[in-house]
Amino acid sequence: MTFPVPAKAGAVERDAVRNAAREALGRLRQGEALEQVVAAYRDAFGTTGGSLGTLVEKELTPEFARALTGVERGGLGALAETDQAVVILKVEDRSAQALRQFETLRAEITQTLMEQKTDGRIKQWTQELKQKAFIDIRL
Repeated sequence: MTFPVPAKAGAVERDAVRNAAREALGRLRQGEALEQVVAAYRDAFGTTGGSLGTLVEKELTPEFARALTGVERGGLGALAETDQAVVILKVEDRSAQALRQFETLRAEITQTLMEQKTDGRIKQWTQELKQKAFIDIRL
């Protein structure tokens, strides 16, 4: 959940955003649905919510890494504050295995795409053959 901070925000505005984020974090920790909390702050603060996808822990920004220190699967982290936003992070899942790099997957991806393309071409070719074929059934 992200609370954007205006570019020219003063200390008072930044404090208001930070306080709203703390309040939202409390509501989430009490079990309120993310969608409801986001909707409650959307008009006043421009709050957005959604998944950031899969992240590698060592590639997190220092702010995000601090906010997620010691947070277990399904838990909410502390507020992560950057120049542009105050962010509430939730750990959906943790995995010990590392993400595979693109270069190691290049051949596998190419093979999968080739197979998909070939299958599509074969289906198209067989349909064209069926349409051109003349079948005469005599009893």
